[in-house]
Amino acid sequence: MSGSGAWRSLVTVVTGDDPPLSPPAGRLRRVRAALPTVMPIVAFLLSLATLADVRARMSTAGVIASVVGVASLGLLPRRTLLAWRVCIAAALAVSLFDRPGPWLTFPWSAGHLIALLAILVAVGFRHDLAVLLWVGASTALLFLLFVAPGNGPGMVLLVAVLLAVPYLVSRRASAQRRLAQEEERSALLTERARIARELHDVVAHHMSMIAVRAETAPYRLAGAQLPEPVRTEFAEIAVAARRSLTETRRLLGVLRSEADDTAPTAPQPGLDDLPALAESARDAGAVVTLETEGDLTGLPAGVDVSAYRIVQEALSNVARHAAGAPVRVVVCRDGDRLEIRVVNGPGRPGPAGGGAGHGLRGMRERVSMLEGQLIATPTGDGGFEVHALLPTTPGPATSGPAGA
Repeated sequence: MSGSGAWRSLVTVVTGDDPPLSPPAGRLRRVRAALPTVMPIVAFLLSLATLADVRARMSTAGVIASVVGVASLGLLPRRTLLAWRVCIAAALAVSLFDRPGPWLTFPWSAGHLIALLAILVAVGFRHDLAVLLWVGASTALLFLLFVAPGNGPGMVLLVAVLLAVPYLVSRRASAQRRLAQEEERSALLTERARIARELHDVVAHHMSMIAVRAETAPYRLAGAQLPEPVRTEFAEIAVAARRSLTETRRLLGVLRSEADDTAPTAPQPGLDDLPALAESARDAGAVVTLETEGDLTGLPAGVDVSAYRIVQEALSNVARHAAGAPVRVVVCRDGDRLEIRVVNGPGRPGPAGGGAGHGLRGMRERVSMLEGQLIATPTGDGGFEVHALLPTTPGPATSGPAGA
């Protein structure tokens, strides 16, 4: 640690504030939300107990300092470093106002000592190593000066443990959180790349067909003795199609580079492949019921591929988060819209990291690309439902993003 860094850390310890907390997950979120209410109540009750304990054996100043030190617990959820300053200053005041005899192990009340140790744990969770060194050194010095000589080294070791263990735990949690964010970002980019590849395949196919048909039209319709302006128009359409195809390949063809050698080269799947997908899920232990309604043929290619991928990702999510749960897949075409429902009951968490997609975010991107709707919500029985509506009519909903 450099001299300037040590100085900044000391300034933080003396006058600074705590760094912002990262958002917790799961049950920790509820625990943290309750702390600002719970800790002041704990501090108040402990202060009353401390007052009853020390008022008969301490001076008035010592009693006040002891109660203030315990009450500093109320600052713990929002101002951890300030709570440490108040508690350590109160401990120093008690030590100076009421000098203990050599027969006393600690000059402070039990409540004051508990408050100080609890605050040290909180500081260990929230601050970096440089700040912890100053906090630990200051607290250790207090113990060495005012605790009975035989107990001083043990208390110094306890201070080190109370600061180091939370610090290591918080660093590990922070590293895991960063790793999870990187994996999330990587998975999202992979899903976007796959969507872009599929769009590339669809657009390239249709643009090639337009170019070929426009170029061959004068020969296929030769018997109609096409006027020269019509022939010119067909030629211009063919040229525009070729240029659009070239631009599409230039923008999206990077996904075919050497960095993407693992990209699938087989034809993109569609709703015709749903029975095989359901059978694959059954082979993995899922109980899948597949129902289809309406004519699922002749769908726009983007809708066909996206519908398959939505069902695939929903089944993967079931395997990851509700293994063994019964799953009902319903795909229904009604007029100009395609409705997809994947509903599962409650199950047990499956193996971590299963599936190659990116869960609900990948589904939302696909649905948004097609200007559809997606609702993903828990069910009343502890299961989960994915409900997607995709437009099937040609237009902006199915062709606009492809050409972008």
